Amino acid sequence: MSCGNGNVDNPSSVTQIVNAESIVVEKNKSRNSCQETVENEIPILKTNPFKRKQLAITNFIPKKISVDSQKKIDNAFIQLFTKDLQPFSVVDDIGFKDFVNLLNPSYKIPNRHAISKTLILEAYEKCFNEVKEIISNDLEMACMTTDCWTSRNTENYIAITNFKNKIVLAVSDNADNVQNALSTLQLKHFGCFAHTLNLIVQSAINKESELINKNNGIKEPKKCCKTFLHPGFYMLERFMELETSVRGTIGLLDKAPNGLNPNEWAVIKEFCKVLLPFEEATRAVSGGQYITASMVIVIAQGLQDVCQQ
Repeated sequence: MSCGNGNVDNPSSVTQIVNAESIVVEKNKSRNSCQETVENEIPILKTNPFKRKQLAITNFIPKKISVDSQKKIDNAFIQLFTKDLQPFSVVDDIGFKDFVNLLNPSYKIPNRHAISKTLILEAYEKCFNEVKEIISNDLEMACMTTDCWTSRNTENYIAITNFKNKIVLAVSDNADNVQNALSTLQLKHFGCFAHTLNLIVQSAINKESELINKNNGIKEPKKCCKTFLHPGFYMLERFMELETSVRGTIGLLDKAPNGLNPNEWAVIKEFCKVLLPFEEATRAVSGGQYITASMVIVIAQGLQDVCQQ
């Protein structure tokens, strides 16, 4: 019996045929395995990559922004003016318009009239209502600071918001009209400690006014905020810093004005030394970011000790 060109009667021929067929089978298995691996690694494109879907014309037209989105952006936009204090004219700047258009072409920038007449007022009303709710629900007691305002007709006005009898103390200066107004409103008055210190310093400086204005080239001290201290103190302090220059310049002048003698220089120096603690105390109790009423007793006691020394 024969199969192909092989002879089955010969055992060696049968072995060769079997070995040949095994080799063919192994080659086919290897070829199929490699093909499956390649097919698994390379994704099969089910669609034609060169065939693109045609875009509709609506894809090139900016979508109209919704009312809610416009309002949300407006609320963030208004913070440019309420937090950063930017001028309203920024909305007319070309660079700003290009920047906003790049971020959202559909957003319509409000004009200056809309900002000042609408958006700012809405932000104010929102903040006002939030603060009012906090005061109504969470506030148990409060301390207030007030002052009088005088009109051109010399009429005095004072404005106080009485949070339903939650005010336990009213702080103001020591003027009689303010104290009378607070007494009429049945509010407990606490005199401004900084103003009291200022009155003490003014009284001390007035006693040495002749020495202060003695041909020193400064007839009236430079005006400054009297909330801190009388401006005469700062003038004397600066004058002492320039003592060497002043005395040296006067010595070089042919017609020098009458200057201070050594004893008067010593008096002014001692005068500044005495008033310096009052200046430091005034600044300490004039802070706006911390509670100052609790410091009054300690500072008053310290000033008494300094004066006794």
